[in-house]
Amino acid sequence: MSRMIMNNIFGKKETYSTVDYTKADQTKQPEEPVLKKKVSADKGIYAFFIALCLFLVLVKITMHPLIVIGESMMPTYRQGTILFSETDFGKTDITYDAIVAFKNSETQDKLYIKRIVALPGDTVEIRNGVLYVNGAAEARALDVMIYDMEEQTIPAGCYFAMGDNRNNSLDSRVLGPIRFRDITNLVRPDLPKLIMPFIDL
Repeated sequence: MSRMIMNNIFGKKETYSTVDYTKADQTKQPEEPVLKKKVSADKGIYAFFIALCLFLVLVKITMHPLIVIGESMMPTYRQGTILFSETDFGKTDITYDAIVAFKNSETQDKLYIKRIVALPGDTVEIRNGVLYVNGAAEARALDVMIYDMEEQTIPAGCYFAMGDNRNNSLDSRVLGPIRFRDITNLVRPDLPKLIMPFIDL
């Protein structure tokens, strides 16, 4: 803004103010476009999902997750429980109370998750609803079974596996002893398990 001094008709000096419209306020910064912010947010979401996918692939490759389907392992594992396992193991790793996943010769596309109760050479019998291994009653406190089973000897290279829900489990009592080569996964109890309560399998 500048001032101009002029003489009016009466000879008096009058001052007028003028505005210089050629000078704009150059200190104000332009606002960032909204589109640029949205693109940045989209990139962040995309990067998050990429990282999540890579993490899940890594878990799949290294920890071999298994999902418990059904109620045959109740009360130890409920339906929808995710167990982590290993696939690189030997015969010495299959011990009493080990939780394994195995396939059956008649149902190759289905895995069974059960507990090992007897090893090769052991005798197994169910008498008065109680499991006996080598003549000793099972120490694990589970429901009394409604069916008995005559004593049998587990063949070499085979194992006897049962579900913890003894009256609601399809296991070696029907499928027979499982061969070592049919065991695909050995559950690792040292790793935490996950629960998927909203999945109805």
